Amino acid sequence: SEPYLQIMAAGTVSKVSPEDPSPTPVLVQGLKDTVSLHRVAAIEFLGERRSKTAVLNAMTLLSDDDFLVRFATGKAIGKTFG
Repeated sequence: SEPYLQIMAAGTVSKVSPEDPSPTPVLVQGLKDTVSLHRVAAIEFLGERRSKTAVLNAMTLLSDDDFLVRFATGKAIGKTFG
């Protein structure tokens, strides 16, 4: 689906060019996606970027209905602040 492709493209840019801030807004938008695996991908990429502001704003995902989203959020918090 298109949102997933956008998240994956932003994640790829994050890996290739970690100092480029342009992927962050796309990943933050992905945190609101209705598909849980899209939220997982977005928070994992934000954790890899160690984007403190974005990960702090994503802490609401710790109460997500989906276990994988909660787990990925905890992991991102650990990478970013641990």
